Amino acid sequence: MRYYSLFILISFVISINAEIPDIKKLWKKYDYNSSSSTMSIQKQNNNSKSKLDSAAELVKNGDYSKALKIYEGLLNKNVRSSHIHTAIGYCFEKMGNIENAIAFYTKAIGLTPVDPNAYNNLAYLTADRAATPDEVFPSIKLIDTALKYAKGNLKYNQTKLFILKKASLMDDWEDIALEILKKNPNINSINIELGEYYIKKGDYVQARLFLNRALPEKRAQQILATIPSQNNQKKESQNENKVDIKNDFVNSDEKSPSDDNMSENFKEFQQDYLVQIADEVKNKEDEKQKEKNNDVIVPNPSSTSPDIVRLRVNYEDSFDTGLDAYNNGNYSKAMEYFEDFINISKKNKNFSEKLLRALKYKGLILTKEGNSSKNIWGEIDFVESCVFVDKARKLKQSSSLEALRKHLLSGLSNSNLSALREIISQSLAVLEGYKKEKEDIELFYDIDFKIPQNITEVFPSKTAEYFTQGYKSLIEKKYTECEKYFKLSVNNSPSYFPGYYNLSVLSVKNSKLVDALTYIERSERYCMYNEPFYKDIRKLYNALNLYML
Repeated sequence: MRYYSLFILISFVISINAEIPDIKKLWKKYDYNSSSSTMSIQKQNNNSKSKLDSAAELVKNGDYSKALKIYEGLLNKNVRSSHIHTAIGYCFEKMGNIENAIAFYTKAIGLTPVDPNAYNNLAYLTADRAATPDEVFPSIKLIDTALKYAKGNLKYNQTKLFILKKASLMDDWEDIALEILKKNPNINSINIELGEYYIKKGDYVQARLFLNRALPEKRAQQILATIPSQNNQKKESQNENKVDIKNDFVNSDEKSPSDDNMSENFKEFQQDYLVQIADEVKNKEDEKQKEKNNDVIVPNPSSTSPDIVRLRVNYEDSFDTGLDAYNNGNYSKAMEYFEDFINISKKNKNFSEKLLRALKYKGLILTKEGNSSKNIWGEIDFVESCVFVDKARKLKQSSSLEALRKHLLSGLSNSNLSALREIISQSLAVLEGYKKEKEDIELFYDIDFKIPQNITEVFPSKTAEYFTQGYKSLIEKKYTECEKYFKLSVNNSPSYFPGYYNLSVLSVKNSKLVDALTYIERSERYCMYNEPFYKDIRKLYNALNLYML
């Protein structure tokens, strides 16, 4: 009897362990689970399968009310079936009863948290009902969850396209559209949408490329007829050469030998790097305007380093030559020219989209050649935050408030800007009128005073003496005296950036943010990019500029 009891106990434990489901099959298990027993629908009712098939056929034929009756009958016997809840939700959606549809999709997710169909359908309805871009954001999380459990699903990716467009996140929309066309180049609707998108951007070469793919669709023909002819054929030829990088990603059917073993970073980088090709003439005009805005020349008292001057350097050719070399598979030459462009951009602290692209190409080449590219990713994140802040400042100065709002919205969804997300969120809330003033930012509490180390610039000994005395007063908590000595250090050497940085931190601690911004802008202006101190300065510069928008 004792052995028989032991056998029963072991059998029970084994049966419990045997029922632990695989996460990938979990939603299927729930689909056929009855609330009253663990028997499948088929075993519990021999007619269930035929009823499901009949209901599916009715849905296919558009007879949603009859299909709904069948599904409701099945639901009475299988109240925990996520599949049936999703099917009922779909019927309600097609019948125009959106409230009930959302309720059943939500219940399906509650029953089976890994059912991608329910997430996809709920994401679409949430976005479709949204009146403002802010109301669309919950649906982005829903569709990302659907794609997590059904990676690469075309239908779900098309839903994501719809959502991103509704949220006005057009850069992300472009990336996803191109990624879809890379695997499915003949989807006319997406080719036409991309054509319209590039026409709005003034990139007629790209527009023609995608609209021609959608021919002989009548809509594509009509849009092509509206594109103005270009008189300057030479300019068109140059732009077509620039398109090659995008064509390489979209059209390439060949895989490199290492594609199957690519790291996740590389795959993410490859997807992100479907680069926008801006109109060359407009770029030059923007650069000229930027040069006019940055015309201040600041003398550096050091005899061992050049003056800090926002030089007007024509180094566009380095980037374009590097791009051509990359497209032709000459990676060593491409790396040489990209490095040249990166170094000059850093020297002039010109944080542009092109610098970001050049760094990404550098990371891509390092990965392709099997070299370590770990350090490049941190630098890309840093430069991306600088590009974002500089653009936000420019939009604020030009009073383009709607463009600024969209720019800040895009920052909220950018994982590389997570350190600035709280500030972006508050600036956006004030801009849209949800808040009258910003709250205290936790990031500012964590800012520390810094002693300069390994500075390449040479400053007079008296300047260092003033700064040291100021830091000593800081340790002794004599803040008035501390501020006096820090100011003496920058008065003695007007380009002494460590003094300005610590004055900025002191102003932050005293809640004098206007003064803090003034000091950090001077510190950033005088500090060279290659100084170890520069990134600390620029991080505070970014945070204060976003907060003071």
